[in-house]
Amino acid sequence: MMLELIKDTPYYRYMIDEARKEALREGKQEGSLQVARKLLLRLAEKRFPGADIKTEVARIRSLSALEQLCLDIDDLKTEKTLRERLGKITPVKRVSKPKRKTRKS
Repeated sequence: MMLELIKDTPYYRYMIDEARKEALREGKQEGSLQVARKLLLRLAEKRFPGADIKTEVARIRSLSALEQLCLDIDDLKTEKTLRERLGKITPVKRVSKPKRKTRKS
């Protein structure tokens, strides 16, 4: 009964709508990352046949970094230079919540 009352409030509807929008944004971002990763892997395979960089590429969380690597791949002279570039790209670290301090009794 209480839940039904809460569901009828504008605030509840607003929060649900915002949560849906955020989930959609995150889904689109993840989809874009997957496409960029796949493209980079295909370009790298064409430029450097046999190069296994799946693990390194999977760690990249920056869409702009993936896009830039796709644009720059033809300028990289060796597989080693590709790996060096991949090593310089660090995944975005998630900010952890600070630990709560507990009160001593």
